[in-house]
Amino acid sequence: MRKAALPAFIRQSRDQPKPGLQKLQLRANIIAMTTTGIKLDEETRKRLQDLATAKDRSVHWLMKEAIGRYLAEEERFEREKAEDEARYQRFLDTGAHHSNEEMHAWFDELATQAQQRAEPE
Repeated sequence: MRKAALPAFIRQSRDQPKPGLQKLQLRANIIAMTTTGIKLDEETRKRLQDLATAKDRSVHWLMKEAIGRYLAEEERFEREKAEDEARYQRFLDTGAHHSNEEMHAWFDELATQAQQRAEPE
């Protein structure tokens, strides 16, 4: 026995999100944010306000941007530090390394290759 197809208005309503659910999701996004206070001296506050005016942005936007950039930079630094520590540990474990002479030979080779690429044919 074959099922009857649903009418178009029912199929469409199933595909569309419920308005109440959208509001709930928006509220959940807003609730997930918190406010953090920061005490600034007057000079820093004035500099922020002047820059915000010059960039046609809010002071709030500038602070969020600055914090985001700082976090990205510091997280990158921490990743690199962990990689460096792992490399050093690998050296301690294996003793594998390149001598000073090997490194100078490699640099000379790189310089020669770069010079050859720069010369017109």
